[in-house]
Amino acid sequence: MQVRIICSEPSLAFDGEWKREDTPQQILEYVIAKARELDIPIHLEIEKSGIWSIAPNGKIMKGALFDCTRMRS
Repeated sequence: MQVRIICSEPSLAFDGEWKREDTPQQILEYVIAKARELDIPIHLEIEKSGIWSIAPNGKIMKGALFDCTRMRS
């Protein structure tokens, strides 16, 4: 499945085919944990599953935390 993780931590940022056999819920839980651990906002997109903006405290926020429209080529 296609996954996109946008954040300020290069080792966590990702855009491509998710090779692990995680479910979308497992990926979301992983990203929420990372947001809390690193104290950073994270934008997550999972193809055919949803788009989430996650605050540094791990809460899912309404609206975009990043302007992702300029990042698409």
